[in-house]
Amino acid sequence: MQSTRPQTTRWIAAGIMTAGITVAAGQAESISVPIETHQSEITQRFDTTAPGHPAMLESASANRGAVVFDPDAPPNSFLEKNWYVNFESPPIDALALNSDGNTLFAANTPNGTLAIFDVSGNPMQQVGEIPTGIEPVSVGIQPGTNDRIVWVLNFVSDTAAVVDTLTGKVVDIIRVGDEPATITFSDDGATAFIVTQGPPVFDNGEEIRQKSGVVAVSTTTRQIVGKVILDMNTPRRSVIVPGQNKLVVAALRSGNNTTVVGEPFLFDTSDNGLVFFPNLVNASNFSLTQPLFSDPSLSPWPDISPVPGATFVARIVKDRGVTVNNVWHDIIEVLNGSTGGDNPSLQVLSSYIAEFPTVLNPFEALTKTITDAKDTVDNDIAVIDISNPASMFVDSMDGDIGTALTGLALRPAGDAGVEVMVTNFEPFNTTRHEPTLNGNFAAHEVVRVTGLGSGAVAQPFDLHAGIPNFGDVSQFNQQAWDNALSNPIDIEFNAAGSVAFVAALGSSRIGAVDPDTGGVFDVIDVPAGPRSLAYDADRDLLYVLSRTDMGIQRLDVSTPSLMTARGNLPLFNPEPDDIREGRGFMHSSLLSNNGGFACATCHLDATYDALAWDLGNPDKLENETKPFITADLLGNPCLEGGGENHPLKGPMVTLSLQGLKNHTELHWRGDRLEFQSFKGAFSGLQGGEEPTDEGMDTYTAFIDSIAYPPNPFRNPDNTFIDPVAATGLNVYMNSCNACHQITHDGALQVECEPNDVAFNLNGGLFAQVQLVPQLRGLYKKFDTDLYGGFGLLHDGREEREANDHPLDTFLQTFFQGIINNGLDDDLIAFVQGFQSNAMPIVGFQTVAAGPAANEVFASPSFEQDIDLMIQQHDLFPSRCDVIAKGTVNGVQRGYFLWSTDTVSPTFRSDAGTTLLLTELLAGIASGDSLVFTAVPPGSGRRMGVDQDDDCVSDLLDPDPQNPMLNADYNHDGRVDTADLGSLIAAFGTVNEAITLNPDPLIDTSDLGILIGAFGVCP
Repeated sequence: MQSTRPQTTRWIAAGIMTAGITVAAGQAESISVPIETHQSEITQRFDTTAPGHPAMLESASANRGAVVFDPDAPPNSFLEKNWYVNFESPPIDALALNSDGNTLFAANTPNGTLAIFDVSGNPMQQVGEIPTGIEPVSVGIQPGTNDRIVWVLNFVSDTAAVVDTLTGKVVDIIRVGDEPATITFSDDGATAFIVTQGPPVFDNGEEIRQKSGVVAVSTTTRQIVGKVILDMNTPRRSVIVPGQNKLVVAALRSGNNTTVVGEPFLFDTSDNGLVFFPNLVNASNFSLTQPLFSDPSLSPWPDISPVPGATFVARIVKDRGVTVNNVWHDIIEVLNGSTGGDNPSLQVLSSYIAEFPTVLNPFEALTKTITDAKDTVDNDIAVIDISNPASMFVDSMDGDIGTALTGLALRPAGDAGVEVMVTNFEPFNTTRHEPTLNGNFAAHEVVRVTGLGSGAVAQPFDLHAGIPNFGDVSQFNQQAWDNALSNPIDIEFNAAGSVAFVAALGSSRIGAVDPDTGGVFDVIDVPAGPRSLAYDADRDLLYVLSRTDMGIQRLDVSTPSLMTARGNLPLFNPEPDDIREGRGFMHSSLLSNNGGFACATCHLDATYDALAWDLGNPDKLENETKPFITADLLGNPCLEGGGENHPLKGPMVTLSLQGLKNHTELHWRGDRLEFQSFKGAFSGLQGGEEPTDEGMDTYTAFIDSIAYPPNPFRNPDNTFIDPVAATGLNVYMNSCNACHQITHDGALQVECEPNDVAFNLNGGLFAQVQLVPQLRGLYKKFDTDLYGGFGLLHDGREEREANDHPLDTFLQTFFQGIINNGLDDDLIAFVQGFQSNAMPIVGFQTVAAGPAANEVFASPSFEQDIDLMIQQHDLFPSRCDVIAKGTVNGVQRGYFLWSTDTVSPTFRSDAGTTLLLTELLAGIASGDSLVFTAVPPGSGRRMGVDQDDDCVSDLLDPDPQNPMLNADYNHDGRVDTADLGSLIAAFGTVNEAITLNPDPLIDTSDLGILIGAFGVCP
């Protein structure tokens, strides 16, 4: 039934364009419409005067004109510049043992190197270290090379470094795509298969979108010979099935078939005119569906709270594809008469009209309810046919296996098909409210999967099922704390396949698990933050790489019920103390009463889980802090007022912890004034004790260090990969920049407020105040509505419908008509390429080789590549530093770009000497190679020639990985009055962080050393 009223097509509330609305012809230019509900009366003011888009946006575009994109212009926002820049890349398959078990290879992520260990004796000994790129995360030994050739995946450089471990040099650098995660090899070693979490390398003419995949690389030519795009969210772990030409890939953010319902709907009524409120009100009042609202996921509706003003907020439910124990599926069946369609049955429609005769669009109202829950794509594990690497294809996709598949292992002597086991976080995000979820918001599982490719069967095992009262954190649970295997992150089988060894990142221990029953044979504590495992089948030894404590531990696992430590070896870690010390607050679950939960349970690798959670508190007696609110960006940019944050917040999509520096308040609603305000989450959500103020300051320093990586949709010279993005910049500046300021990472600031700013949009659009979110990394969320059920908005509501992109849905829902002439694709391309705080040149690499080094596959364009890095370095502000690492005359050397004021650029060496670039290249002997890498500004000296950053060049430093005697306290590359001031301030005290000699007392001896080092660090 349609309204016969004349139509207009614009509704503006609080200065923001929304979906179309009907208004009577000749009506006043603004109307106040009371919305009557069964519990509250809300009055909304609709401004209908604007002919197109909101006044504030129209004004923003009126005086701007065309914007010409200049890739060399100063960046729109600040650049990450420091002696150490933390991208917090996750070690994935960071360990590999050679065939005889005597040599262990490890990716040293923070140091950017491949570390080599002799593990044949006791103690283990490091015997080599080879620089490979920015943040290596995985290693793989190429078959058929006598364990000589090792491939290393560099997560930020987006490359595979091919290392000849016998000569200690990188023989090739292969650009494979965004965030290469894991590498496996064909049985004959002829092909390497590399999983990329972001898009693989782009080919001319292909669609430029955030689609992950697998690239196949010939190990002979080291050229990419094939690739396949994967229909899954963040593929990460992979294994080869020997003898079957099958590659198995598991997705990190595979989703759990949940979504959000309750999106506002425009009701056309004969008594109150046009009313706009969540469509759940429709279903909760309808006699046929009202009984179903007793389900805990929906009831009560609206919320009950001691604080007045609880609003109608959306609900998280199982998506419409789930047919068992799914209240929303039951609602759909009632409304469509079990036909399975998207339209209400005639009988239901007749009943609805009889009950609500004043609703003039009943068919649309019921249809909206039926279609509100989408059917998400549940692709957890892919099996890829790799028999022909040039034309790989996905043989099968299996779902209903898990939600956050963090580890994957092929079981030896498994079933007749393909049997694997995965580690998994299974979140309870359909359970509402922080007090209910406290200390028990996910299951920590291993999942046995049989029959892959022929009807997979998943058998999940809760790793804490044998611990009494594990989910009760009302008091300290010693048994749980001692035995928890929380946040399982990696898994390896023993040779017989009878034991699965599980690395528990949160509780910092290894568990020996029965793969048939899920029973735990034994647990053993290891250094903090275990991330990667390697198993020696001949000796029954397990090697563990721990990221928080940054070391390798060896375990004797010959008796699974009595695992024993057999040595520990630290890895060099160049990170500053606040990063090293703060990381544990994110990953450690031992801060909870049951040892079960940490921030990283939801913020995977300091990012997000692609899910929404309803973490409101129905017991709280006061409203939450509200952020600064601007209501008028034209005449009163600093007007504060309106709205406040109710403790019942409704669903909110997990936000990334990247890039929080220079951005407060925090949360979608700005209800945390600073990161230290999250202190209460350690008790209220994780079920433990709150850290001290000093501890939270350390945690904050760590979080503030985490930077977004370079945007993969820009070329190294900062041009867009998708050329229409340059046009999209114009669209953005004339339509979006008034709120999502390009100079503030896409967030909003006003001149009188140093923090991020919110809008009060709770007049119908949203139920509460919302910050204007930043846009860095948004490209990674463009498909989360497909795979995780939640879109881009705070509650994830704007899932794509008839559109092929969620930004299209967002624009058509909230800014209909603002983008004209088919420019929405251009805008999408620009937002997809939105600038990060590290420029796209950062991580770029090329190989320069000796003239007769025929076995070295040097980049044919290495001279142009080096020129590009130097050109980006010379821009203002500098986009990067440039380093060169490798072998010269058979010796490992390092260099960094020192000056470009001469005819040929000058490099500084690790021996403290300078030489021209032409001299550097001419000095590469036959068989040698140098890898040139663009690194973050300010980090070139450390990464190139002084790895411990102590102002003593590596070749002259008797202990180049020991920064004890460093007079450059502020790491600015010079010892000067600023450093002298730091020493004088500590004079006469005992301070191991300041001392320059073995004596911790700061005295004249330290002063003499500092004065002797005065000047620029060599």
